[in-house]
Formats: sequence, C-alpha cells, structure tokens
Amino acid sequence: MKKVFVIATQSLIVALFIVVGSDASDMRLEAQISDPKATQLELEKQIDLLMEKAKKRGEGTINGIKVYTSTPPDPKDIEIIQNIGVKVIPILEKYLKEGTTREQMIAVEFLGRAGFKEIVDPLDKVLRSSASSTVKIMALRFLPPEDDRTRIILARLSENDPDERVRGAARDRIVGIRGK
Repeated sequence: MKKVFVIATQSLIVALFIVVGSDASDMRLEAQISDPKATQLELEKQIDLLMEKAKKRGEGTINGIKVYTSTPPDPKDIEIIQNIGVKVIPILEKYLKEGTTREQMIAVEFLGRAGFKEIVDPLDKVLRSSASSTVKIMALRFLPPEDDRTRIILARLSENDPDERVRGAARDRIVGIRGK
C-alpha cells in the first residue's frame, strides 16, 4: 500500500509540474500563432511546440522508470489549431507520415478534435501506412461519418487490414454510422 501511495504522489508531482510550468509558454504560443502575418515556417515551429507540449503531458518518471500515459490534448491547444485553420493539416501530416507512434497518435487526435472536414485524406493515408494498430483505430474513429469516403475507407479496413483489431474496429464503426 505504501508503494502505491509513493508512486501516485510522484506522478501527481510530475503532472503538477507539467501543468503549472506551461501557462506562461501557452500565452506566448497563442500570441505568436494568432499573428495573421505568421509564415508557414513560423506555423511549423509553433505546431512543433504544441506537439512537444502534448508529448510531455503524458510523460513521467516513477522510481527512475520513464512512463507514458495517454492523455487528451489540452483544449487550449485544440483551439489554437482551430484558429490556424486548415493550414495546419500539411504540418500535422508530417507527423502522420514520419513521426513515432506517439507523435502519430497526437497528430491524429489534433486533427480529429479540431473538426476540420478536410481530414479524410490525411487520415486515410495514415490508415494505409501506419504500422500501429492503435494509431489506425484512433484514426478511423475520427473519420467524419457524413463524408461518403468514410464508408469506403471503413469497408476496405473491415475486410483487408492485416490486424484483426483494426478490422473489428472498422466493422464496429460501420455499424455505429448505420445506426445514426
């Protein structure tokens, strides 16, 4: 029991450090991104910062062991991405194509939670290329149900994906869309 408490306390301290330490940088980041004169390179740097921030949100160390937890993006970060608009899609596609599994998951979640209707093609690309079933399942859940291409993609995945978990998630999503 005592070890569990110590681990929980250490996790809480790490989480508090991450949350408390980010407020000032958030304000600077929001100010830089909201600049209408921001160049593509400046936007890329800002998205890189958001990605780093998102990765740190789920990191911690317990008894000298680095641990990762899945945490949803900060709503402020989603708002920043929404304010940038669709110009963010090619920047996040870089992470979908070349990123680690963790970076792919964050990029998928940023795109999906931002609510852009233009995300079908980038998500389809990651569904075709990612080696991670976890990334694929997350991506198929963010496909917009009102887009006709979503049904085609889900049908393809439900029949042809090499991973049974992805095929099953695609079938479940098809049933969910039909039920609406």
